[in-house]
Amino acid sequence: MDTPLINNGTQVFVPSTISNSIQLLIMGMVLEVNARGLISTYTNIKSRTGCMTVLVLMLAGNVFSVLLVWAGSWILFVGQDKCNQVSVFLTFAWNLFFCTFDAFLLFKTSRVCRHARWFLLLAWAAYDLSLAQGLWNEGLNLCLILDDLTSGTGVLISDIFAIYLVLTLQKAETEPNKLYQVLCRENLLRTVFVSLAHTIVVVALISDGWWLQIASATSSYMFVQSLNSEFFWRKARADAITDGK
Repeated sequence: MDTPLINNGTQVFVPSTISNSIQLLIMGMVLEVNARGLISTYTNIKSRTGCMTVLVLMLAGNVFSVLLVWAGSWILFVGQDKCNQVSVFLTFAWNLFFCTFDAFLLFKTSRVCRHARWFLLLAWAAYDLSLAQGLWNEGLNLCLILDDLTSGTGVLISDIFAIYLVLTLQKAETEPNKLYQVLCRENLLRTVFVSLAHTIVVVALISDGWWLQIASATSSYMFVQSLNSEFFWRKARADAITDGK
């Protein structure tokens, strides 16, 4: 079991060898999904197949996810001189990915709702980044991430709000047709999937460090799977168009 430390009212958790190994395994799975997503997205962009905005957001999301995996792996082996810098970079990559994923969801919803007004919440991401820092523990010879529960939870709530907005805007289109039914199922399943990922992280935030590390890696895997499932849903939408309204 990991040992919680307290620094200015903030809980800091010491990563264990077991949790590091599991975290690296999950990160490897994330990279495998990223590789497939990057190849498929690049191929579609090159052939100009599909909506370019969606494809660019998917490309950016996969790139930022790779940066997140890289930073998450680096923090496990970094020395004292780079501890704080890597912690800040990890938080930066994390917020970049979340903002890109929200943009992806909200743009797709605007397409469904005939380009209704949509927006992104970036304030929590900026606040979370401003508090990002690392702490070097001399006795354990480890770089510890100072996780601010207020800003971290705020980022999650902002993302959940974006998902709620997806479902709300979905109701703006009432004309029944097969294509729209596919789009509704797509957004609903994505919402359930992402909400589950958030639940895992929120529970981990009030648990110990072992669960927090595993939960973060697991949620990253769930997010990139949700992002790259676009290719599956695109085929389903094409089939719905072929079958007719």
